[in-house]
Amino acid sequence: MSLPIRVQLLTFLVDRDEYALDILRVREIARPLPVRPIPGAPPGLVGVINLRHTEVIPVIDLRRRFELPAAEDQRNQRIIVCVVEGRLIGLFVDEVVDVVNVELREISSGSGIFRGKAAGLFAGVCQVRNRLLVLLNLKRLLSSEDRVVIDAVREDVASVRAGEGS
Repeated sequence: MSLPIRVQLLTFLVDRDEYALDILRVREIARPLPVRPIPGAPPGLVGVINLRHTEVIPVIDLRRRFELPAAEDQRNQRIIVCVVEGRLIGLFVDEVVDVVNVELREISSGSGIFRGKAAGLFAGVCQVRNRLLVLLNLKRLLSSEDRVVIDAVREDVASVRAGEGS
């Protein structure tokens, strides 16, 4: 008999909807920091933050990415710093809620639920304690435009740091 495969999910709110992502992708959760805009960045990529004055991290505002209005109440907003394809990315969310354990078999694809251009942003759905959680597909959350801008920012930061060392 094989044991069920369990995953831990970090849950968070965007608007009034609860989303989740694999906690193994999460590096840390930070309070909002000043965001420096990136001129010409795609919608949703709001800019970069300087985390602890050691790392410059691009930040995606999930409200903008999901085409929602700005939050009226920003007291509980957080930045979830996660790793996506070897890149550190910050995700602006309205509130971090919980960490839950879920059996992998309890996660369904949600293929009948998601439609249109947003469908690729979601990896599936599951129900935990009478809450419907929508799992984000972090790889699909980044558009090719986002990747180009993020990689350019990483190169700029690396060249500035290399210049500081000489």
